[in-house]
Amino acid sequence: MIIKQTGEKSLKNLMRKQVMKTANLQNPQMELLRKQKIAARAAEIPKKYRKIYKNAAERLNKSAAINAFCLECVCWQKNEIINCSCLACPLFGLRPYTKETNKEPKKNATTKIH
Repeated sequence: MIIKQTGEKSLKNLMRKQVMKTANLQNPQMELLRKQKIAARAAEIPKKYRKIYKNAAERLNKSAAINAFCLECVCWQKNEIINCSCLACPLFGLRPYTKETNKEPKKNATTKIH
């Protein structure tokens, strides 16, 4: 295989796709079952969020996976992610849809203490 000079992201995506192709060739029955399960699960999800779920499940997109996981955790209520109270969740700091006010201040920002 000849790889032209590409960016780091393109190379990572190419490698990830190659790994998935190899895994699929090793167990095509498992891949077929997985696709069926994804389709059945997607049918249960509100239409508004199906695309996020499919991106996470089919394309191995990390940010889409976090979005889908958080949405599913709060029963597909986007506003509940902002108010998430599960401080021990490993994804708490990576929650999508959070307001800027909930994020930590930038390192360069100075705060006054009275």
